[in-house]
Amino acid sequence: MALRGLKRINPVRNLIIIFLCYLSLHSHCVLAAEIQVGNAAQLNDVLAAANAGDVIKLKDGTYTGEFTLANSGTAEAAIVIKAANPGQAIFSSDSILTLAGDYSVVTGCLFDKSKVYVRGDNNRVSRNWFKDGRTASAQKYKTTGTSFITNRSKSVPSNNHLNVSSVLN
Repeated sequence: MALRGLKRINPVRNLIIIFLCYLSLHSHCVLAAEIQVGNAAQLNDVLAAANAGDVIKLKDGTYTGEFTLANSGTAEAAIVIKAANPGQAIFSSDSILTLAGDYSVVTGCLFDKSKVYVRGDNNRVSRNWFKDGRTASAQKYKTTGTSFITNRSKSVPSNNHLNVSSVLN
């Protein structure tokens, strides 16, 4: 018996539709991007809109102010903040970078009389330079000068370069 008026179902078309539906449900995986940042205002905007897997590349220059990454990455796709050229993206003049979300990475930056606060879990601050100030620990030292302060046990500072002029008791 022939069915008149009905179109034959195209299995390839159906697979494409299913794939597009899957992508729309998991768009956070597709939206990961490499974003170039050249100044403090752009950095604040990009941090506010960051998604899991994003790589935020800081162009050479000085970034002054308070910056907060409140969004979280995932274990498979951290949010990465990195200097385009190691040591050439400089946080200075009492700037503060706060990692309030989870699963983020900061690497290649120079912190000159600035602070990094880690409030979230599973964050990594590695291969950065801290200079011209004092290093600080949340429990042991005062927080003047340059500091790396974490209150989370699952966040890891590693392979950072410290130029400590003195440590306060």
